[in-house]
Amino acid sequence: MKKSVRLDTRLSPAQAWAEAVEQERSRALAWLTDDGGSTPERAVHQARRACKRLRALLRLAEPVLGEPATDARRWVAASARQLAPARDATVRARTLESMLARYAGVLDAAAVADLQACFAIEAPGEMPEHARGDAVATLEALGELLADAGLQRLSRRSMLRGAKLAYRKARRRWRVARKG
Repeated sequence: MKKSVRLDTRLSPAQAWAEAVEQERSRALAWLTDDGGSTPERAVHQARRACKRLRALLRLAEPVLGEPATDARRWVAASARQLAPARDATVRARTLESMLARYAGVLDAAAVADLQACFAIEAPGEMPEHARGDAVATLEALGELLADAGLQRLSRRSMLRGAKLAYRKARRRWRVARKG
């Protein structure tokens, strides 16, 4: 599978954007619906990464598409967020495993038990079926956005404006986070 999304400069901006969104949407769906191709942990991680790239593409089109692109970006974010607990459980399990291996000679049984209680390890990589179903439904519904007539107004200039808006928003958040 191709990893990065590139807007094809040989196509019109609207066609290039629609193709890139479709590629990311298909990639995320493939990770969520493929049962035998990879581990559940990897599938969740890769699907969430594809959703992040998809949200970035949707943000580029927000100045032209307006509310439909904003809503779609929020739906994708909410769907990806439902997959987070499975990913978090995997990361916690690996972190605990790493800590226990690194400090095996230093930690006593009580400290190990405290760490295990602190990390509250669930079954790593288990993706709730409702989260998978919601994410798949959201990604499938996103295909309807591509048929939007407003998409034809998408231009290089409007995508650049969307990128500038996203950059400014990220800078503002960075300043707030640095102060806080």
